[in-house]
Amino acid sequence: MPFAESPGARLHWEPHWTGSDHDARPPLVFSMAQAVKASLFAPFYSQLSDHFRLVSYDQRGMGESEATSDSCSMEDAADDLQAVIEAAFGDEPVISMGHASGAWVAFVHAIREPEAARALVLCSLAGFFAPPPGLLQAGLAINPKRVEYEEYKAQLGSIYTGMNYPDTPEGDAFLREYYAASRARSGPSWHGYAMRDVDRMRYWAKWTQPTLLLYGTHDRLGVPEHGYELLRVLDEAELHWFYPAGHFLPREQAGPTAERIIDWTSRLEG
Repeated sequence: MPFAESPGARLHWEPHWTGSDHDARPPLVFSMAQAVKASLFAPFYSQLSDHFRLVSYDQRGMGESEATSDSCSMEDAADDLQAVIEAAFGDEPVISMGHASGAWVAFVHAIREPEAARALVLCSLAGFFAPPPGLLQAGLAINPKRVEYEEYKAQLGSIYTGMNYPDTPEGDAFLREYYAASRARSGPSWHGYAMRDVDRMRYWAKWTQPTLLLYGTHDRLGVPEHGYELLRVLDEAELHWFYPAGHFLPREQAGPTAERIIDWTSRLEG
C-alpha cells in the first residue's frame, strides 16, 4: 500500500491504470473533496484507466490517510498534493484534477507549485461565490453520526445531488457508501474551515495553466454560474456542464464526465 509523507499527514494514494503501454499516457492526479474517500469514485476511475496514469489519494484524516496534526490550511492541503505527486511521478508535471473543495486544493497547489501541474480539471468547484443563503451551512450541519441513513439521504440528497439521483439504485448505493465513510471518519472535516480562512484574493484565478471547468446543472453548491465567472477571467479555459447532475458529477455521470476529460486532454496534447 503506497504512502506519501507530508508535514502533518501520511497520505494513502492508489494507482489506477491498465495495459502495458501506460508509460506513454499522461499522468493525472485526482484530489478528493472533504469527507470523501477516494474509493467512492471507483466507477469514475475505471472510465479513465485506459487513457491516463491516474492516481487518487485520501485527504488527511479520511480513509487510509492519517492526520498527524490537529489543524490544516488550504496551503497544507496543497503541500499534501505535492507530496503525492512526487511519490507517484517524481518531478513529472501532471494534469491535476480536483472535485469540489478538492478543486480548491488543486488550484492552490497549481499557484504554489506551477511547475508541478501542467493543466487543471476543476469539477463542481464551490466556495468562491456565496451559495444560496444557508445552503452550505445546512449541508455542513448534516451529521451522519447522529442520524440514520434514511434521514441522512433525505437531507443530503436534496442539497448535493442531481435531479432524481437519490431515487435510482446507483444513487442510493453511492449515498449509502458516502454515509458509511462519513460515519467512519476519525479526523476533522477541515476543508470547510480552510476554505473560509483562505485569502481568496490571493488565489482568485491566479493560475495560468489550461483549465477544464466541469459542473452539473443541478449543483446547488458549485453552481454553473460560478464556472462562467471563472471562464471570463481565465486566459485558457473551457466550461462544460452536465444535465441533470448535481455536486457529485464524477459519480453521477462518470462516463460522460470521463469522455469530456479524455477529449480535452487529447487536444491539450496536440
